[in-house]
Amino acid sequence: MELLDSNQLRTLIEQVALQVLNKTQPEPVTFKGKVLLFSDIPDWSPGSLPSDKILWKPEITFQARDLDGIEIIHLSAANLSKLVHLIWDTPFLEAIGQVLLEGGKVKVTDPKWKNKTFWKNKSKIFFEALSELIEKAKSYGIEFEIYEPSKEAVTVQKVVTYEDIMKFLNNGIRSLILPKGTIITPLAAELAKDRGIILHSSQ
Repeated sequence: MELLDSNQLRTLIEQVALQVLNKTQPEPVTFKGKVLLFSDIPDWSPGSLPSDKILWKPEITFQARDLDGIEIIHLSAANLSKLVHLIWDTPFLEAIGQVLLEGGKVKVTDPKWKNKTFWKNKSKIFFEALSELIEKAKSYGIEFEIYEPSKEAVTVQKVVTYEDIMKFLNNGIRSLILPKGTIITPLAAELAKDRGIILHSSQ
């Protein structure tokens, strides 16, 4: 049996490693014509998405020029501040930062940024600081979904979940009238409070 020298052995190992990688790696996904959605809520799952939208995960690589759009559907004040001050210390912020560096457009569709009144009522100083962040973000090419006047909705649901509140938010609802005795899940109540949805109980 002929023994392999070190160079031949190294070449053989590389060939085997490449074969293993090719078998285990998934087929590359085509993002052309898609809208990539970003969420800074860990492990958030939308349930189902339209075929033209993909939820970004850290393992997803992409080219901004191939996409129809980039949307941030959840963005905390802390991450907005980091993004504006170039502190891209997480995969989430680094990916968005790369889009901006490539001249791509990023749109924030997170409902809480539509209505500045929510922040203004909390604290005038905080509101002014956030307003400066928003203006700075706009200068980098980040767009914010245009604010629409708050809408009120009446629901007959006996149980309101996190997903229900998200649907109301995405439809611009800021005031929700619930039947007496409606059960609101803890996650739904927390989200409504965080995003400024006022919950009313009907008589």
